[in-house]
Amino acid sequence: MKEHTFTLGIEEEFAIIDPETRELRSHIQEILEGGKIVLKEQIKPEMHQSVVELGTEVCNSIGHARAHVIDLRSRLAELAGKAGLKIASVGTHPFSHWPVFALARPAHHRRRTLQTDH
Repeated sequence: MKEHTFTLGIEEEFAIIDPETRELRSHIQEILEGGKIVLKEQIKPEMHQSVVELGTEVCNSIGHARAHVIDLRSRLAELAGKAGLKIASVGTHPFSHWPVFALARPAHHRRRTLQTDH
């Protein structure tokens, strides 16, 4: 009998911020334009247009996952920089008022909403 091999993947969400004011910016499209070419399925919109999601491929070890996370973060920072933006890893933005930011409503969130409405 073959031994089970464990794998892991990491998903992270980053706020898109203005480099001068540090306010949230609803500029997911600017980042996705180049991101879908470079990062393919590893970059996705989140519920708010001021948030972007990154996800690693399936990794066989912590070392592999760590290297992949570092690469993804670096590429995202570069994409944001090209759009005149920065990214920040935060749970909740410390001073932007979240209800004023537009929702992106990506497909995976629409499915969750539909599933929980019943």
